[in-house]
Amino acid sequence: MERLRRAFIAPYSHMDYAWRNTRRYFLMKNAQIFFAVVDYMRNERGYVWCGLHKVHNIMGCRYPWLIEGLKEFLLKGRIDLGGTMTSTPQPHQYEGEAFINNAVYGRKYFERLFGLEALVKGKNQVLHMADPVGHHSQMPQLTKKLGFKYYKFERPWEVYDHKGVPLEFYWEGLDGTRVLCSRTIYSNFHRVGRLLGGHGSVHTDYGEASKRLKELLEELAKHSKTGFILLMDGSDWGLPSLGLLEFVRRWNQEEEIMLTVGTLTDYFRDLEKVKDIPVVRGTLDTMGWVAMYGRRSEVLHVITEATNNLLTAEKAAFIAHLLGKPYPEEDIESLWTSLSLMEFHDNLYQFDEDYREEMKTLKEIKVRAEEITEESLRWVAGRVSMRGDGIPIMVFNPLSWRRRDIVEVDLKFEDTVEAFSVVDFNGKPQPYQILEAEMDGATYKRAKILVATDAPPLGYKALYVVPSKPPRFETTLRFSKGIFENRFYRIKLDDGKIVSVYDKVNGREIVAPSRYSANEILCEKGDVRLLVAKFDRVYGSDVERVELVEEGPVRMRLRIKCQTAGNPVEQYVTLYDDVPRIDFETVIDCKVKEARFRTVFPLNFSRGRLYCDFPFGAEEREPNDEPLVGMERSYGWEGSSGVTHALSWCEVENGDYGVALLNIGDNGYRYEDNNLSLILHLSSEPEKLEHYRVCRLREMAGLGRYVFRYSLYPHVGGWRDGEVCRRSFEYRHPLVGIQASRGRGGLPQEKTFLHIEPSNLILTSLKIEDGEANIRFYDAHGKPVVAEIETGFTLRNPRKTDFLGNVIQKIDVEEFRRVKVKPHEIVNLRMEIEPVC
Repeated sequence: MERLRRAFIAPYSHMDYAWRNTRRYFLMKNAQIFFAVVDYMRNERGYVWCGLHKVHNIMGCRYPWLIEGLKEFLLKGRIDLGGTMTSTPQPHQYEGEAFINNAVYGRKYFERLFGLEALVKGKNQVLHMADPVGHHSQMPQLTKKLGFKYYKFERPWEVYDHKGVPLEFYWEGLDGTRVLCSRTIYSNFHRVGRLLGGHGSVHTDYGEASKRLKELLEELAKHSKTGFILLMDGSDWGLPSLGLLEFVRRWNQEEEIMLTVGTLTDYFRDLEKVKDIPVVRGTLDTMGWVAMYGRRSEVLHVITEATNNLLTAEKAAFIAHLLGKPYPEEDIESLWTSLSLMEFHDNLYQFDEDYREEMKTLKEIKVRAEEITEESLRWVAGRVSMRGDGIPIMVFNPLSWRRRDIVEVDLKFEDTVEAFSVVDFNGKPQPYQILEAEMDGATYKRAKILVATDAPPLGYKALYVVPSKPPRFETTLRFSKGIFENRFYRIKLDDGKIVSVYDKVNGREIVAPSRYSANEILCEKGDVRLLVAKFDRVYGSDVERVELVEEGPVRMRLRIKCQTAGNPVEQYVTLYDDVPRIDFETVIDCKVKEARFRTVFPLNFSRGRLYCDFPFGAEEREPNDEPLVGMERSYGWEGSSGVTHALSWCEVENGDYGVALLNIGDNGYRYEDNNLSLILHLSSEPEKLEHYRVCRLREMAGLGRYVFRYSLYPHVGGWRDGEVCRRSFEYRHPLVGIQASRGRGGLPQEKTFLHIEPSNLILTSLKIEDGEANIRFYDAHGKPVVAEIETGFTLRNPRKTDFLGNVIQKIDVEEFRRVKVKPHEIVNLRMEIEPVC
């Protein structure tokens, strides 16, 4: 204990949303904790507390007098808000925009509840990420631009101990931003606090408590480089330790090491005065929580889809607002808040009634976002000069670069139409195929069509469905004698298994000879518990039938029916005539408990290097070098090695060629011996979950039918050369097409509202916030550039700001058009805008 200078105790209650009981139960439980804290603080003037940092902690508090009590101690600086997030999400698991909105709208909620003065005097300078894993290297920048000075986190602490990460350090992120951190375990003082009246007891055993504290300090000293130790006095839903202050007074009279009781902000303010605090760089946790990948996979899929729909809705509503439609700012804030409440870090294990309510809410968010997009596009279409013949279609591109892609459109025919073509506003025929049709004899009543077209950067384009004999389109799509191909790829099947994927453009074989075929679904059986799992048996797939289920000039789909370890599987493989991706859709009818399912691609690389993306960034990974220690790594059990997390894509490359595997809502990958896998699904045995006091989670077993979508994107060069970030955004943010009314306005039939170049700059958000336009984009490639920004609207008073709207740099309109961007910078621009018409 010679290196210890001082120990700092931060009283705290760790209140998750619900995993040991229902959400309703814990909202009431949290109110009881608030009551105990307020009552105790009125009797103990030296007591402070740090448990009020998430919206969902206080949502169940329906007592105005209790809210006023909390506000009283916020104003006195005795309660540290510690984050003001809506919930505490896993940083790596959700879109970066979802994380930002979680914090921004959470802060607004607290400001409305307590007032701005209470937020300021309640300190609120620590982003307290209690319990999540996946701390990626853009978190320092996100932390600072969300208005926080310090970052507090814990998991996976055994891994950090093993890797020599100190308890206190400056964390330098991808862009060079530094934030002061502590990784102290949130309940490390709990074994001492229990002897000091923890959970409301009045019992105090000073002798045993001091003995345990000395043991704890001796253990923590091994990992501290500053000798400035943070102790967290609290536990899950813990009440104040009634004997804490008396214990500290006595300790300070008898011991050399000084104990101080204070908030997290108090601790960090004192810590930053210490000299020679070490610096740690890069992503802290590349693996995440191994046993969580694939658990309740449908939740993450719907969250991902709802998030993407919301981001598209914001952009469509922004354009409609430029054309005179009121922007639904309150509606969008409500949707983001509801979505953020579904993104708490332990939402993959919860009670059945909460799960059903969550899925209902998520689907409602997804549908409402689609409605906002459609309402906005109809408004826009009404102001466009639609001069073409036939049924008008508006195609909307939510991304800030021009792209050629496919778009689905639902058509309703009012006139008699027996055949039709699709043309652009210049009369040029567009390739299309009919996916579904409702006929009245030989006449179309309704149809769903798939059109291949190009679309301008963040803007719209008019197409028309005209009655005529459809032209014959030349297509490179073919399927014959086990060969499935287009202009880009030749896929060879042997007994229904994909044994070759050949890049025709670049002359490269993608699939290596292996015990597995490409996109083979593996079933791993083992011992699956709530937080840990091991898999000691692996089963491949047996193909039963291959059939062509969709054929047309735009795309062609194969269906491969198979089974793995008694679980029926349907795989759909899709090629496009004009899009250089191979899309997959896999349907698993899970019938086996305690199993993990993943798709595998044996890649043809001799020395492949792995790269993964995360919110606002990407980096190289060495997953097999990660220490397999601690609960988050399933204690190194079989099946844990080689696992890594990626938000939306993972790539293997060798410098001159790369293969990216894109995903929608599946964050867990595994890479071993050039076999790249995407973890799809996890099933459990409910009786084993009951051992963790979680209750009878029958729906958590993961039995039934589940759908997964992912895509293979091969390309020349590395991931930067192949513009993998752009291709991933295109996969997750498709073109939107609606049948429109015939507009008679003055707008052209194609228009761009925002275009950002060069290609390393990715637009993530365009919205109205606090009455002003807010644009957010980031550098994906890590190189300094000048952002060339073109807008289809007039703007005034542009500024570079943080995510809360605080000015970082005032710029004029010309500077706005050519903004300097630092490597890995997340750029936020605010401005006033003028209506277009």
